[in-house]
Amino acid sequence: MNLIFLSILLLVVVFAAYWGYFWICQNRILFPTHKLKQSEPLSVETFWLNFEWGKTEALFLPGSGEGALPTVIVAHGQMGLIDGWYERLSTLQNQGMNCLLVEFPGYGRSEGVCSVQKLKETFCAAYDWAIAQPSVDASQIIGLGRSMGGGVITQLAKLRTLRCLWLMSTFTSLRPFIAKKWIPPVLLNDSLNTLTTLRQLDIPCLILHGASDDVIPAEHSRVLANVVSESQLMMEPGDHEHCPADWERFLTDAVEYYQKLVAAPSKH
Repeated sequence: MNLIFLSILLLVVVFAAYWGYFWICQNRILFPTHKLKQSEPLSVETFWLNFEWGKTEALFLPGSGEGALPTVIVAHGQMGLIDGWYERLSTLQNQGMNCLLVEFPGYGRSEGVCSVQKLKETFCAAYDWAIAQPSVDASQIIGLGRSMGGGVITQLAKLRTLRCLWLMSTFTSLRPFIAKKWIPPVLLNDSLNTLTTLRQLDIPCLILHGASDDVIPAEHSRVLANVVSESQLMMEPGDHEHCPADWERFLTDAVEYYQKLVAAPSKH
């Protein structure tokens, strides 16, 4: 009996320590900036968004065309940086769209320690900066998010007005991933619940996912598409790291999706 009691007690202590570690270190676990390579300054001009915790870098890429243009605000993934994105977005620029790449706090050359709350503040500040620019059509702001960035950009849609979302390899919520590690989801400060937010907003969505994704299973995107009345689900054969296989083709398809929305009577 004593051995059973001691075993149970040991198990309780181990799990309590494990859960305590996650509770204290969840920002470091969810946003592992310590695993990213040191980044050098970009060869293009960036600007800075200032917060009480420090400054966050952003990059505005003007689209080809005159007047106020549609603008795509981009949120990269958990292990990404804006450095790896700006060259591939020329497809959007050539089709008359501005692009605004926003770094995560603490990532790359940006300051602070990343958290979901700071990400919300950062992307709201970036949005507010964008709509104040004369080259930006404030009624035509598009959110593009990949993986973790899909959860972030969907939260932006909850806090600011977006015309539509382009989601890539995005999850329904962080809760299923935490639960798989035997961590009670209640310990999450914010689960980035994309599913609940999309169900509430019912904002038009183009959703892309790799059918062989073993990081965020494709079922997540299927569920997301099912709760949005104006959604288009695109499945590719690739895994998490190789979706889309052809960026130019995907971005061209995304522009076509947006143009159809603009041409059709808006429900929002």
